[in-house]
Amino acid sequence: MIKTGIYGLLRVLTFLGAPEAWWGYLLLGIGVSSGLLGVLFALAQHDLKKLLAYHSVENIGIIALGAGLGIVGVASNNATLAALGFAEACST
Repeated sequence: MIKTGIYGLLRVLTFLGAPEAWWGYLLLGIGVSSGLLGVLFALAQHDLKKLLAYHSVENIGIIALGAGLGIVGVASNNATLAALGFAEACST
């Protein structure tokens, strides 16, 4: 259920045509900050429920990072970067 927001964002971006590079850079920034903060907060937790919640935040950050790389690859006509980014986003 957590990943449906990222899926919805990617579906909307595909309806709008080829995305601009700034969408990818925005997702890269969100992904890096979410991933790092999720890991840092998870390291400080002793409660298992909070630990799993912060791990989910970190996981969404990794997915956003891959989606951002894929969008930057599509916007810059770099098929290798797009394939690697989207493959990483889908495999998580």
